[in-house]
Amino acid sequence: MLVQGIRELSPPVPRLETLTFLPLRGDPINGGDARTSSSVLAAGLAEVFGASAASLAGTPAVVPRALRTRRAAIRAYAEHAPDFRRIFPAGRLDPAIDCVLTSVGVPKLAAEPGYGTWSQRFHQTWGCDALWLARRTYGDIAGVFVPKPGLDSAAAHELAEAARDWIGPTLADFRECAARCATAGGPAGDEPAGSRGDGISMPPGMVLIATGGPLRAQLILRCCELGLVNTLVVDHELRSEMLALLQPEPPTTLL
Repeated sequence: MLVQGIRELSPPVPRLETLTFLPLRGDPINGGDARTSSSVLAAGLAEVFGASAASLAGTPAVVPRALRTRRAAIRAYAEHAPDFRRIFPAGRLDPAIDCVLTSVGVPKLAAEPGYGTWSQRFHQTWGCDALWLARRTYGDIAGVFVPKPGLDSAAAHELAEAARDWIGPTLADFRECAARCATAGGPAGDEPAGSRGDGISMPPGMVLIATGGPLRAQLILRCCELGLVNTLVVDHELRSEMLALLQPEPPTTLL
């Protein structure tokens, strides 16, 4: 929807041959709307801005839990794709990538509105349900689980094993991308994103776009606490939800 809106509202722009849009995820294997594939979205943005795009079409995004014994082979297959190696040299997100444009997903039950989103299909491919996720995570950012604090050792171990099944970026990759933007203005790292004040452009870093709901508000605040966000674009509903969560609770008066 975001890419479609940009395509419809953007005026013609000069061709930006130095700009490349890169998908960060391959595809789930259980169908769904192919138009929301990361590779299709990257190609759509490239078309709008006259840029180039890479593709991870046909590359698995996750190792299903049922196939964990073949994890190494499935990962090797994904890493064999030239564009995968371009985006993740040495198995990590390329530090030359200066902007990640993404959103967040929260665990949803099949009866809830919005069930069947791209993130949800990733989870179905992997082999877990919304309740499993909700007990251990706030949700995901770009398909990467955001753990809840205070998990017991068993739950933390399960989540760490789950993270090894996902093929693509990690929270550490996103944190490093955000840190590069935060420090690009100098040692203090206190310049606003996009400008250093001396005419030199700063990298955008982690740009998060999301719309309303209390679960998303909780997740986004946790992403901010973890240093995963440089620029946040939200609607009024989500802004209000976030502000409500940030308000200190009034003191209790005993009568």
